[in-house]
Amino acid sequence: MASQLISVVGRVQGVGFRWSTKRMADELNVTGWVKNERDGTVSVLAQADSETLATFVAGLKRSPSPYAVVDAVHVKPIMAPVWHEFNITN
Repeated sequence: MASQLISVVGRVQGVGFRWSTKRMADELNVTGWVKNERDGTVSVLAQADSETLATFVAGLKRSPSPYAVVDAVHVKPIMAPVWHEFNITN
């Protein structure tokens, strides 16, 4: 199981991005969390096998929400405690 901290830049707040990210994570069996940041970005901690994470990140780049506009996605591999579900946090 790999863990990645992902920062999504663009028009990603107030457009259903977190909810659609959760739906995509649940469909792919990705665990972790998604949250809005004060600077207007969205942060995601994602955990899954490497192939699933690559699919998940590709989905984030295309934007899981039809109302969002993703300008950039920054991915950083990290060590993190194991999550057993995917949550939307504040």
